[in-house]
Amino acid sequence: QLNSKMAATATPTIILVGFAPDHALVAEEMRERVRSGLAALHEPMRAVGVNYQFVGISPEQGGLDALAQALAHSPVDGVVIGFGVRGMSDPVVAHLLEQVVDLVRTKSPSTRVLFNVSPASTVQAVARWFPIDLSLLPGQQQQ
Repeated sequence: QLNSKMAATATPTIILVGFAPDHALVAEEMRERVRSGLAALHEPMRAVGVNYQFVGISPEQGGLDALAQALAHSPVDGVVIGFGVRGMSDPVVAHLLEQVVDLVRTKSPSTRVLFNVSPASTVQAVARWFPIDLSLLPGQQQQ
């Protein structure tokens, strides 16, 4: 089934990968928005029971080392690739996206690859594949 949710561990482990807010590929006018979006993501992820971390990547030499280490460190249920990495029309960034997908597939074959459109949509990206209760989000009505 296309959108069936995986049977998940009690607490899915999710990595969000993208450019650090101060990376040269992040437009100057977007840096604070990205920084605040990433900071604001911790509370909703914790509220719905997701073990979450952000891992900065870059097309520079060694720019995927932190992701490789995170994938090797412990089982990871999903890797969310941020829109900044997917949405740029730069051949160098397109190659980086290919490298991220390849790294996840080879180092952690059972890990789902997910996509968001902003840091704020990361919880919804996770909910598409893992059985998390979105009613637990701050500001949501309990059912």
